[in-house]
Amino acid sequence: MNELKNVKFLPWVGERYANGVNGLKTLILGESQYIKKSHHNPEEFDNKKNWTQDIIRDRIALKPSTSLQTFLNNNRMILGIKDKTKLSDLWNDLAFYNFIQITIGSGNHKDKSRLTAEVIKISRKALIEVVNDLKPELVIVWGKGKINKWLPQNKKYINKNMWKLDDIEAVFWNIKHPSKFFKWTEYHKEYKEVVEYIKQNITPQ
Repeated sequence: MNELKNVKFLPWVGERYANGVNGLKTLILGESQYIKKSHHNPEEFDNKKNWTQDIIRDRIALKPSTSLQTFLNNNRMILGIKDKTKLSDLWNDLAFYNFIQITIGSGNHKDKSRLTAEVIKISRKALIEVVNDLKPELVIVWGKGKINKWLPQNKKYINKNMWKLDDIEAVFWNIKHPSKFFKWTEYHKEYKEVVEYIKQNITPQ
């Protein structure tokens, strides 16, 4: 990897990532990481550089988790199938990274007690470092809420859900967070359209 000086949580990079999915190197972009309410010092977790990687290893092993459904839905959307074993293996073809570069809070996603303007600024720099290093053709952004205000704002929109950033070849595609009430069959159709658009219009890196 190139120098990732602003990155605290290293991205997961599957062993087959370079081969791509449907011909495209694909990075999944989540929002942030939390700790359980029983932990009282979130700062202790800020130095767990392999935390994101460990999360995906657990998802590949299909270990029970409150977030397991989210990760399965993401892969159902890409593959268009339900089989859990095949879905979990897809992580060997993907990269995954969470945008916010601190442990943002505890309990659930509503706690953002540690989020500041400076953290967002650093997280934007870190994202550019990761994208420049991994050189994805497609970045799938989870969530249509505040994450869109936190991401780099030099967006050049292709349509309301797709954009590029200055000097970055990757296409960013924004989807509803794939947790509850996620209609993966509908998003699978849109995913195929996005892939076809990139293949026709974007030069592979």
